[in-house]
Amino acid sequence: MSLRITEFPGWESEYRITGLIDGEKGKFIQEYTGTPANRLECHIKSIVRRASGNERHCTDLLQAEKGWNLRQYPCFGMFWFLHFDLAESPIYDEILASVKDGAFLLDLGCGLGQGTRRLVYDGAPQANIIGLDLSKEFIDLGFELFNDQASLRSTFLVQDFFEDSESLDRWAGGFNIINSGYFMHLWDWNGQLKVAKRMISLFSLRGGNIVTGVNFGSEETGRWAKAPADLDGLFLHGCMTFRRLWEQVGRETQTRLSVWSAMERDEDHARLDPKGLRLRWYVKLWGE
Repeated sequence: MSLRITEFPGWESEYRITGLIDGEKGKFIQEYTGTPANRLECHIKSIVRRASGNERHCTDLLQAEKGWNLRQYPCFGMFWFLHFDLAESPIYDEILASVKDGAFLLDLGCGLGQGTRRLVYDGAPQANIIGLDLSKEFIDLGFELFNDQASLRSTFLVQDFFEDSESLDRWAGGFNIINSGYFMHLWDWNGQLKVAKRMISLFSLRGGNIVTGVNFGSEETGRWAKAPADLDGLFLHGCMTFRRLWEQVGRETQTRLSVWSAMERDEDHARLDPKGLRLRWYVKLWGE
């Protein structure tokens, strides 16, 4: 019998992020934010954590909870935003080259905007990247994390993705690339169909468009029986069901498309569910 998760793993002040910020990723954050290496872990944790902390961990933790208190997502408690999953996409170089060449990218469910900053760091024009999130607080924390409120010229939209608004509608037909990091999996099958069709409605009519992303996937596909109550109905994919979803999208929107995906084992995903995996994917679309 599968037991429902009553809550995600709690905040762990001792959670070590050294392995996440070693090497090239740590170098990126240091150079982008201007944070010295010996202060980097404290700086990052101070964004995620706002509640009274223990001085022996980091004096910055004496600030109150930030991201963790806004929403207890695993991306905060387990620091998934430090994975920079967009940059790990097998077609990241193609995406970066396209944005440098004038393509417009929507960073959907951008959260702290880590994907946006990585693109900018790698030379993408800031004005060609638009972030969207339901939470203004997440976006504000991103400015605090990356220390770029006075310098970043990318646009951030605060709204429900399904909402018709002047700010988003003005981009309809203008996007060439959408990054969907841990976003599509928040719905059931029909909800994910709706998300995909909404994406397609925003794409440039000239074709050659790309959606890339990561999902929380599973060896047991279907409705996640262990999901917390506020995520009830969430549909977890494997490679085959994910392909079937997008093939249905293609038929119903008369869109030619190709799907690539891969399942990756990850310790933190397994902590949420022993059968949990990271589903990394991209879809290329060519219109009718």
